[in-house]
Amino acid sequence: MTNVEQQRFDSKDAYFSHSGINLKRNKFIYKTLDYNTISEIIIVKGFLLKNRLIVILGAFCIIWLAFSILNTSYTSLHDKELSTYEWLIVFFNRGTFMTIWGPILLVLIGIIAIYNAFTISYIAKIKTFNKTYFPRIKEIEKQQEIESLIVYLKNKNIKTYKENE
Repeated sequence: MTNVEQQRFDSKDAYFSHSGINLKRNKFIYKTLDYNTISEIIIVKGFLLKNRLIVILGAFCIIWLAFSILNTSYTSLHDKELSTYEWLIVFFNRGTFMTIWGPILLVLIGIIAIYNAFTISYIAKIKTFNKTYFPRIKEIEKQQEIESLIVYLKNKNIKTYKENE
């Protein structure tokens, strides 16, 4: 056995073992693909989130909700004829979490969701004779073992190539 044959290639969505490719969901194997049933594997760059449009829309809704909460709390307290100093005292004494920190946390959650929606990493496009699977292999990319994975799969007599970035 060569050094490449002994390596382990494990990610959150797939585990490349000596007998086949184990597809995982929530750390549990739900399907094992035998190397004989795989026609080709293409390693491409792609988005990590599958439903990123829904995540982006949800994030913008959360940010809009945060700004509407801030606007409502500002207008409800600012309608009274108070000086700026008195207004600030009333504003901070009436539930600081709901009027200030809550919307700030909502905006941060929305920004993090939008950032994660645009995260790009490698995806293994596994084509079998009747179906195509798209496991994310970000962990293998972090370990800088994409080229080793390609050599490993080519040693298993699978047509494997990496698309240009």
